[in-house]
Amino acid sequence: MERGEATNFTNTPAFANPNVTVGSADFSKVTTTLAGLLLSQVADRIGVRTANALLIPAIVVGAATVWYWRASDNLVPYGIAQGYAAIATLWIALAFPSRYTCGSYIYWAFAWFVIAKVCETYDQAIYRMLEVVSGHTLKHLAAAAAGFVVCAMLARRTVKTERASP
Repeated sequence: MERGEATNFTNTPAFANPNVTVGSADFSKVTTTLAGLLLSQVADRIGVRTANALLIPAIVVGAATVWYWRASDNLVPYGIAQGYAAIATLWIALAFPSRYTCGSYIYWAFAWFVIAKVCETYDQAIYRMLEVVSGHTLKHLAAAAAGFVVCAMLARRTVKTERASP
């Protein structure tokens, strides 16, 4: 199968066979999701103006890494950008308090992201061990769990109110 052939409406071939490579559409979704999550944490914990100032650079860097991968078949810049976005999101969450309740949900989302990366890294080994699904399939399930956590955080959160000192 050619690179990108597995990326279609369902991505089914990649779920069943760990030898299928996925296309740039899969990478573009991850790039935009991580950039959006990073900038949402910047807006919440640092400031909306800062997040808005970083929006265009984040889009350009994300798109450039996907374009570079397509042009050179080299995923290193994409991996660096993805890792940076994930680590920066975690660092911001640890360093700055959230203006909202449920801010700690971001740690659960990060944990699911790490699980997804492990499944992606050990794709073929997982397939050989389970003989039913590949690590790629489990990666998508873990990423969906991370998305569910973020949705729950957004649905349940309220603005924190300051308590008056006694």
